[in-house]
Amino acid sequence: MEGEISVVKDHLSILTLSVSSDAEPLPTLSLDLIEEILCRLPVKLLVQLRCVCKSWNALISDPKFAKKHLSRSTTRLVHFLD
Repeated sequence: MEGEISVVKDHLSILTLSVSSDAEPLPTLSLDLIEEILCRLPVKLLVQLRCVCKSWNALISDPKFAKKHLSRSTTRLVHFLD
């Protein structure tokens, strides 16, 4: 589990790197895609990721996101137990 979290942190840090003015801008991800990615992460990591930027904080704090995350995690648990 710790190994998976460090890999996710590495990938997310790449997404949030700032670019110097002389380089080409990094492609941005849609908010829907970011939501889908974050929805698959463990809660402990989500709490840490709230400080990445204001939009991520707002998304992770949104009750709709919490419900979606909970339903996804309980679905995975049911499939795991089958």
